[in-house]
Amino acid sequence: MKSRSDIWLAMLVDTGMACSVSTSHDRETVMRRVKAEGDSFYTITLPTFEKDLLRSVEEGRIPSDLFRSFSRRKVRKKNETVRGVPEFFGGFLDLLFTSETGVDVDGGRLLPEPILRRDDINVSALALKSIRQLCLLFSKEKALCSAEKIDQAIQSYVDVDKALDNPLEGDIEFLVSRIRFLQRVLSIMYADVISAVEREIDHFELVPAHGPGATADAVRGNSKWRFLTWNDRLEEYFPYGMYCLPNASYEAEGQVEYLPLDAEIPAKLVSVPKTQSTPRLIAEEPANMQYIQQSLMRSLVPKLELSRFGSFVGFTDQTPNQELACIGSRDGSLATLDLSEASDRVPYWLVAAVFGRFPTFVGAISSARSKTVQLPSGEIISLRKFASMGSALTFPLETMLFSMISVASCLGWSSASRSAISRLAGSVRVYGDDIIVPTDKAASVIEGLESFGFKVNRNKSFWTGPFRESCGREFLFGLPTSVVKCREKLPESQNCVKEIVSLVSFRNLLAQEGYSTTIDILDKEITYLLRGRFPFVEETSPVLGRVPGRYPMVIDHHRDHPYLHRPEVRGYVINARSPKSVLDDVPALLKCLVTPGISQLQPDHLERSGRPRAVGLKLAWAPVC
Repeated sequence: MKSRSDIWLAMLVDTGMACSVSTSHDRETVMRRVKAEGDSFYTITLPTFEKDLLRSVEEGRIPSDLFRSFSRRKVRKKNETVRGVPEFFGGFLDLLFTSETGVDVDGGRLLPEPILRRDDINVSALALKSIRQLCLLFSKEKALCSAEKIDQAIQSYVDVDKALDNPLEGDIEFLVSRIRFLQRVLSIMYADVISAVEREIDHFELVPAHGPGATADAVRGNSKWRFLTWNDRLEEYFPYGMYCLPNASYEAEGQVEYLPLDAEIPAKLVSVPKTQSTPRLIAEEPANMQYIQQSLMRSLVPKLELSRFGSFVGFTDQTPNQELACIGSRDGSLATLDLSEASDRVPYWLVAAVFGRFPTFVGAISSARSKTVQLPSGEIISLRKFASMGSALTFPLETMLFSMISVASCLGWSSASRSAISRLAGSVRVYGDDIIVPTDKAASVIEGLESFGFKVNRNKSFWTGPFRESCGREFLFGLPTSVVKCREKLPESQNCVKEIVSLVSFRNLLAQEGYSTTIDILDKEITYLLRGRFPFVEETSPVLGRVPGRYPMVIDHHRDHPYLHRPEVRGYVINARSPKSVLDDVPALLKCLVTPGISQLQPDHLERSGRPRAVGLKLAWAPVC
């Protein structure tokens, strides 16, 4: 397989041609830095360059404390020498910032107007996209961090949780008044939704489910439907007989162990691959807690999205956030804010206080909340946060809370009415920790969030320049500057199935962007890895094949199916089967009743269940589209 450098240098050629700039100096710099630093230059150093670049675009100039590991041009200004744009990517940066050859010799200031080509192409936006593509090409490559960085992340997790302990530091009256205002906003925006959820809780009408993830008690597949333990504190709102048995006639005394609080299974904190620089910590929930959390989430989320104020929050569709970010980038009317460690900074006391006027709701979500978590060291700590990432309730609760704080901040924490909140529709929207608010209210929203201990990520929040980012899409002057990233390590052999599948997806995304030089290199390598079977197919085909993308190409057609009369090709398809996990008797009946229609979608669901333990490739005939 070609190295990262081969792919990166091909991308440099593509982006240089697109922007009509010379890249020879950039090529020399990269080869020298990679020889000295290794692949960390691609995975750590270049992403840092991109962060500094976005901060410079946001501020409208290049501050002196950025791009520290890269040399910058020297610019004469009157009787002094100042630092201009970085020499690295200088050709691209000249399309964004002033340089020593420009009229304004105060080097490193954002151009007041974008550069347009004769064909009306915004070259400034294209230059920013090109730099970001080159910097972030391998930034999201999944990898386990070093043990030292994982230990630092775990210690930060513990420290943040400890900091949530005392809500009454500082001005108590100020805090109480803000909580009361949030309660007022809640009563206007989401009271109907929560009341409807409470009715379902009272009448035992919630529909539970198991999530696909691992559990703290190591229960997998269909075994999750055999409830051998049940927490005592779940009984008040989620009785075992109502939620774990098909009906009362199946009541079986002594077949389940009820666990008191001090005997509950704690959530389990684990580190999963993310990037080389940052680990991802997730808390695996016990199976019985996961089961009930899913029931609450499945009741709450659809009602929120369909409510009168559903436009303020998002759970399943990121498109509205992305469209608002585009508008903000074009006219500057909207700001995009991002929070750091959002789920870890939602204190339980705040959730209980704000939603306190709905005791059934608070009681239900509290009973379904793990109160302790086991660290990788084996130590068990009590949680002050509402829930860690991994709980099905974390995302909807934090989204509701952040939306209410954003609305309250926009209203100035003074008066709330249905009409006043309705006027904010279309300018306030929250998707998890991605927040969009009016630009003139951004400072107020940041102050409101920070007053409750939340941490705004200034490096990923934008409100003054022409750049905006939300939910994975980035825009400059209203034009998309999002990039394609390689998500897995490059495959070393034909046995690296997961990596090959990811590389094919990566290649097809690049095809949609028109990076022809890079695609040519990838096509040769993938064709070799797939033993010469890498046909041109439509995007909907199950075959691992080449999607034409921006430039039309002839779709391969190897034969017509003898009975279905459809065009087919011979190629590799993904072969992944769930592991064997037999379920019978009462638990099997419960699963069928709780998930109606599953037998049609997955006929063998009582014999196989869970995530595939291995993924393979199979050579087969398959439809072209």
